Amino acid sequence: MEGLDMTKQLTNEGRDPLALRQSGPGADIKDKLPRIITKKELRLMVPYSPQHILRLEKRGKFPKRVQLGARRVGWYLHEVHSWLQQRSRGTSSSTVPYRKTVPYWKGL
Repeated sequence: MEGLDMTKQLTNEGRDPLALRQSGPGADIKDKLPRIITKKELRLMVPYSPQHILRLEKRGKFPKRVQLGARRVGWYLHEVHSWLQQRSRGTSSSTVPYRKTVPYWKGL
């Protein structure tokens, strides 16, 4: 999927930029922690406006944001990936079932 490939552009050759700063015995812990993406990274993955993403969040149709500070939010990467996979082509959950249409005059 195109959006998933965009995350590689955000990192240094597919590596997490934090990996360059961490070394020693504590460096392995970052692999166990969930990755939080920023609004800018989310925008590269999901081609929706910030207002539409907020509407979807309020309806429970998009992963909820995580409040990181007074004016900073993020999203869990694994939740966004799951959401994208549910909407990818070929999954049965994203297909609309066929509806038999009946002309309005037949019901009269």
